[in-house]
Amino acid sequence: MSCYLNQFPIEIFHIIFEYLWAHDILYSFRNISNYIDNILSNYQYYVVNFKSIRRFHFDLVCQLRADQIISLILSDNVDTPKQSRLFQSNFSIEQFTRLRTLKCIEVDDEDDAIFPYLFSLPQLQSVEIHLKCRIPLIIAPASLRRFTIETSPKMQLDLDLQITLVQFGHLRELTLPICPCSYLQRIFYEASQLTSLKLSFIFLNPNDLTIFINIHQYSKAPPLTSLSLSLNENCGTIKRIHIEQFLTPFKYLRNLELIIPSPTESQLADACQWESFITDSLPSLGTFHFNFYVLTINSYTLNQFHRPFWVDRRWYVACDFNQSLIFSVPHFAPTSRRYSLRPVSVHQTTLPIKLYNALDDRVTQLIFDSERKKSCSHYYRNIEKLKIYGHYIQKNLLDLSKVTSFVVNSPEWSFQRIVKSIEQSMPNVNHLSLICTYPNIDSFTKLEQIRTLVLPRYGELFDDNQCFIDWSCPFPRVERLTASITSKKQIPFLIDQFKYLISGYFFALPSDMDMKKRIKLTPSWLIKHTQRLRGGKTKNFTYDIYGSCFLALSIWIDDKEKFDDNKTLVKNRKWSWGRCFT
Repeated sequence: MSCYLNQFPIEIFHIIFEYLWAHDILYSFRNISNYIDNILSNYQYYVVNFKSIRRFHFDLVCQLRADQIISLILSDNVDTPKQSRLFQSNFSIEQFTRLRTLKCIEVDDEDDAIFPYLFSLPQLQSVEIHLKCRIPLIIAPASLRRFTIETSPKMQLDLDLQITLVQFGHLRELTLPICPCSYLQRIFYEASQLTSLKLSFIFLNPNDLTIFINIHQYSKAPPLTSLSLSLNENCGTIKRIHIEQFLTPFKYLRNLELIIPSPTESQLADACQWESFITDSLPSLGTFHFNFYVLTINSYTLNQFHRPFWVDRRWYVACDFNQSLIFSVPHFAPTSRRYSLRPVSVHQTTLPIKLYNALDDRVTQLIFDSERKKSCSHYYRNIEKLKIYGHYIQKNLLDLSKVTSFVVNSPEWSFQRIVKSIEQSMPNVNHLSLICTYPNIDSFTKLEQIRTLVLPRYGELFDDNQCFIDWSCPFPRVERLTASITSKKQIPFLIDQFKYLISGYFFALPSDMDMKKRIKLTPSWLIKHTQRLRGGKTKNFTYDIYGSCFLALSIWIDDKEKFDDNKTLVKNRKWSWGRCFT
């Protein structure tokens, strides 16, 4: 096969590489021939994605030179704990002179080895940071065009100190999770080229709202074409006049998204007033998505949106009268749905009947939480995650073949029934979470398709003498495991049980533990009692221990031995090039 590949020009390989992650390229092409190895060593456009990556693949990528990488995703989440530390043992961030995009997921930069040195990367254009607990000190280069910070809504952040040294002058796109109004003044003053802005405001006092309304008196509005605002306040009611005063200067706006989760006046949902304002002040607007919590909405509120101005633009809306919500559809239509709750009916939306199925097609997570067996006209084609909280499941309601994640949280479901359902109806399930009646599992069929297994009540159901059930019998190919524990002895047993395990997350529930009996765990104890982690010449795992009172351990295990010891497995996983080029 290598002799055929050696006849391909370099340009063909470069075209193929554009569609692959760096670890896929190296794993699939290296050691085929000297010709291809030479191409790999000189290729300078690798795109690296370390999110949930195998440790073996991570080590492969770390053999590259830093100047061969143009895009990098780092992740310290529970699948790959301390990855950034391991990464820094191979590289320093200043070496990535050709890096264009950087994405960091829960990266812990306690030593300030990454973010303060971004200014030294001359070609860096995009930075995206998903925060775990705090905003690091960020010094970005003037080349930066896109800057994004994402976080959970519950995190309280102080942006002023941490991103003071970010230069906004050349930015085109900016996303911030929480932005004080005082900080918005600086953004508008400096970001003269900004075209896309996504912000979330919390107005804590009347002065904040005043600054928001009058901000254009102090700073010139940037030439925004896309704007997303989430406004939440605790100091009164946001009125539509406030929104209009803020939006009026944005004459070039083409895309607008407004989210107001706190109670607002009914005029904010007045279709006629919005029609007049958009016509006069936002003539270029092409899309308008909104989600308002309006205390008083009724059928009359909804009927206004049947006017030609809205229908001709296909700006459809729906009302949830129970929760006092009015929102754009399908943009804000829920992606998760409970079977016991009635979805939006055709009488609660301006969406044409012929397009009504778009609401069902948007749902990717379905929750069966009751025994309701009434006739249902809905059919869900795109369910990826199925959750069971009761005994009943209506199979003709969805396409079970699309389900990839199956969550059973009901003692009424036996293990036998779960296995049978997966075998007969859900061939693509690879993620399984179990709270059920546990069996004697020796005699059951193997589910080799399950790669992720979650046992949220494992420690509660089994004490030290009862926990030694061989879960690898029904799930021989599990690679990622999450389990509750009541004893640290359960951790090494579970790790050694699954020979293909590459990451694990083990936690002790406070409700299951005696407050005086804190679980204490050290790396040396873990190595001593875990066969999988013993005997290596180098440390073959990274870990992180969370919490001061109750244990939470995440571990990332090197699986290199599995590839080295099984040459047939490696060979078989190489791509079939005959199929690729015919």
